[in-house]
Amino acid sequence: MTFYPSVSKTMFIANKNGSAQAGLSDATWTTVTFSATEVNYWSSFDTSTEVFTAPQTWIYSFYACARVSNTVGNASIQLMLAKNNASPWTSPWTQLRKLWMTSSNWWDQSVQGACHVSLTQGDKIHLSIYVNGNGTITISGAVEETYFSWAFLWQ
Repeated sequence: MTFYPSVSKTMFIANKNGSAQAGLSDATWTTVTFSATEVNYWSSFDTSTEVFTAPQTWIYSFYACARVSNTVGNASIQLMLAKNNASPWTSPWTQLRKLWMTSSNWWDQSVQGACHVSLTQGDKIHLSIYVNGNGTITISGAVEETYFSWAFLWQ
């Protein structure tokens, strides 16, 4: 394994650009949508498909945050990375974070997480969320509250 600290411009940062994602189905895996990129070197993230395509065979560090609101009752929120359109809970899914909420009523909560994933050039990754709760479920569209990013680590 070779570390390349001088490699630059090897990242993306995607956000929702103010567009909330409303009406998520309860207890269903949903792809988190992103309508803009702040940075998108290598054109690796496609906002029309919500998919990151690995530009090189590397180990990548992914980070994601989603602010979920407007639901009531006990709930759990999970963020997962899916590799090459894998089905939930089958390899190669990577759990970023699982957050259990036990309050009787909660207005909004953020779930965030990071992980390292080894990818081969051309592998595809998308971010999915699962909310098991009650009420209407919305993902915040605020740029600073819901985002997805990666950075190159090593080859």
